Amino acid sequence: MSTDRGPGVICPECETAYRLPEGADGKKFKCKQCGHVIRVPASEQPPEIEGQAQPLNVWDPANGPKRIFRFRKWFWLPIGAGAAAAGFGIIALVAYMVLPSSDPLARGFRGVKWGEELAKRKDMIALPREGKSGLHMYVRTDADQLNAAIGEAKVVIGYHVHRGRFFRTSIYPESAADFLHLRRAAFMKFGELTERTPEEIKSMLMKRGVLEDEAQFGLSTFATWYEDVRGPVTIRLVLFDLDSSIAKTYPGVLVIEHTDMADDHHASERKAKRRDILADF
Repeated sequence: MSTDRGPGVICPECETAYRLPEGADGKKFKCKQCGHVIRVPASEQPPEIEGQAQPLNVWDPANGPKRIFRFRKWFWLPIGAGAAAAGFGIIALVAYMVLPSSDPLARGFRGVKWGEELAKRKDMIALPREGKSGLHMYVRTDADQLNAAIGEAKVVIGYHVHRGRFFRTSIYPESAADFLHLRRAAFMKFGELTERTPEEIKSMLMKRGVLEDEAQFGLSTFATWYEDVRGPVTIRLVLFDLDSSIAKTYPGVLVIEHTDMADDHHASERKAKRRDILADF
């Protein structure tokens, strides 16, 4: 049995190191790690423990060896994993805040950014507002508007503003065939959208302030209504009933709006309607 002597001794079986107090020469003790009996040789000049690779333990000859806390390789694994996870989390957060989204619709539509003041754009003109509750709508004057198309569908694109800032685009197909092409393109881009029931449609219109009461709701206007939220935007695809008055102009519409800004717009519209009702008394 071989042992090392000096400031400490190493167990020959498990290589656990122990620091030796004075007067330990020739004594024996049992290794707390593996149980091996270690004899401390009498030596005047014991060799030095190479590299001090293992943390030392303290041994009291009167009470036996006392192990102090020993860091093993596995101890650092959860600490290293936690630090790595925290580092990746910080990097991901910075990238989310600084780098642009990979989805163009998260930033806007066809180069027009959500929240942009359209009155400052030279490639757009404002259309007259229809009625007191009509939306402020802009159209582009460049080739994007004159030859507008979504997939195979020929369309007319309107850009709506709330408080002067862009929050919604409405895409109108020019014919029933164009609506079918537009629906196919929308499903390819966003995945299949959820077809809404009459009760869901009525609830959404009431929430948005489009309807003041349920009695105003008429199913004859809408033949089909699809709507879902995709990230920061709401996608709405509506086919109008052929006998409705609006279908005489366009058979349907694809609406893409910034959800938070649209909610703010609907809240403002509801407040404006309440003010008008009070003013009539």
